[in-house]
Amino acid sequence: MPESSNASGTADDPDYALNLALASINLAVLIALVPIQIWILWRADVLFQNPQFRRSTRFLTARFRATTYWFQLVLTVRNYGLALVPVVAPTSPSLQVALYVVILLFYSIAAALYYP
Repeated sequence: MPESSNASGTADDPDYALNLALASINLAVLIALVPIQIWILWRADVLFQNPQFRRSTRFLTARFRATTYWFQLVLTVRNYGLALVPVVAPTSPSLQVALYVVILLFYSIAAALYYP
């Protein structure tokens, strides 16, 4: 059987440098935006008294009950965890499935406990 010339996911891949750069930018955005999101949600009790602030941050809290506005952080962590599974285990489908199950299990438990 002839070998494939596609070396996808390795340093020999011509798109590897581009993919690495885009992944680095994504990680930088995550590192920059999550602390801002944490700050907004930490100070929410005081800041939400201002109607303008409530309108400008509605995208963070609109899907949740007023008492569980902070659940957006759980959702963000879940989404990034799911996105990183193929990066952590690119060649092991069984490990990927196990990681997906663990992440979704913890999210399901949190959602059942707090009913956002």
